[in-house]
Amino acid sequence: MYNMPKIETMDGVFRSFEYTRKAGNGITLNLKSNVKTLGSPQNITTALKKNKQLSSVEMEPNNDTDENVETTSQQDILQFLPDEVIASLDDESIDILRKIGREKSVSDDRDSHNEAVENIKNEDYEEALISLIAMSGDEATKWNGYSVDEFREIFTDTKRIKKILTVPELKMLAGLSRQSSKCPKDLNKSELVNLISKLFGEGSELDIPITSPKSLRVLASSQIRSWSIEGINVAYAQFHFLDAFKRWDASNLFNGTWNISTEDGKNFVIPQWYAQPAKIDDNIFQTIIDPHHIFVNNRSKCCSQGMRGMGIAAEAWWEVAKNSRQNRTGLSWEIAKELRDRQSNSYAQTTFSENVQLEMKKNGNQNEAQWCRLIRHWYSAVDNAGISVETRLMYLLEMRTYLLGFFKTGHFPPVGSYVAGMPMAQFEGILCNVDRRLQLYAMVKESSYNQRSVTSLDSETFFSGFQVHLYFVRILMINILL
Repeated sequence: MYNMPKIETMDGVFRSFEYTRKAGNGITLNLKSNVKTLGSPQNITTALKKNKQLSSVEMEPNNDTDENVETTSQQDILQFLPDEVIASLDDESIDILRKIGREKSVSDDRDSHNEAVENIKNEDYEEALISLIAMSGDEATKWNGYSVDEFREIFTDTKRIKKILTVPELKMLAGLSRQSSKCPKDLNKSELVNLISKLFGEGSELDIPITSPKSLRVLASSQIRSWSIEGINVAYAQFHFLDAFKRWDASNLFNGTWNISTEDGKNFVIPQWYAQPAKIDDNIFQTIIDPHHIFVNNRSKCCSQGMRGMGIAAEAWWEVAKNSRQNRTGLSWEIAKELRDRQSNSYAQTTFSENVQLEMKKNGNQNEAQWCRLIRHWYSAVDNAGISVETRLMYLLEMRTYLLGFFKTGHFPPVGSYVAGMPMAQFEGILCNVDRRLQLYAMVKESSYNQRSVTSLDSETFFSGFQVHLYFVRILMINILL
């Protein structure tokens, strides 16, 4: 079909049409431009309605013959249709259009709603049938096979209306009727059938079964069944997490918020402990990973891959190492890029030194410079002697606060092998070192202890020596047997 101009105001009429007013013969409108684009399927109906509106206007009397009036009326209705459409219509369709053009509908606005329903005119069914043909946009539409009488017969039975007409067709017919207000969008098909039966038929109605709404439990269950298994696990964990966390925290030796006060009057607050001591046979154990291993392993991680989730890139150390002779940081290419002697504590100290930190700031690598300061201070707090307790606590808690900023408590699914690019062994190793060292202050009698005594190196040295002793014993036994 072809698109007629969209007319909403009188200005739109003047822009799109040339009009001529003749006494007693109505108004003749001619399009200023040819219709070329494919458009609304209801252009025929628009033309018919426009013609009836024009024909219902009272005009001055004239001396023209009935033949001239009929010719003008035919021109008024056919001028709204493109030549291509008129050429495709058969004689019967053209006769229908001319007949509708001659009909008058002056009494429509005066009749009541019920009288209009009982006295539906044949032209209403003609208009509806033409609209359905235009709406389909298909030359082989089923509506081409219907006569007006056959089409009218459909509306005598609500079951036939429901069987033959689709929901879009029902809504379109409801919009065509002069007795119908704007069709509500929330009507189902049975309700639309009853409405059309009142507008075009005898007013009979289909029985609409009243169904009780589904319970919230049924609706929720139906929705949850459409989720993935991972989504269900996340929802279940999220729902039960808070209660489980409260029970876990209440059962811990160190729970709730703790305040640490020093002799100098400084106060440090720990809102929630990350690590807890282990209890075996009523004995309390504070297990840790030796700080030396964490320190040297983190040097390998930072200088090889970085910790991207924290905004820390290995290239920052490589850039410092390239100019080590000029900046005199001592961080050579072999230490930063080639990672010579990964277990060397002195190389790790050089990697995170204050000189490297300052050089990174000059290069604009602020995140890497901050990490150098944090891990250097953390290691000095657990390894150096002669540091005041206030400074030691400040260094430990600075690192703790920084790392916990990347840890999302109660977020599911939980993190795996890495936290923001940092290996879980290093992440938990540092936090456990901090929490358990602070907890030891409350566990020892004098509320003071030697930080360097909390280490696993002595045990490692003992067992490594024991293994060497067993090795030589094994060699000796083999020689005796030989």
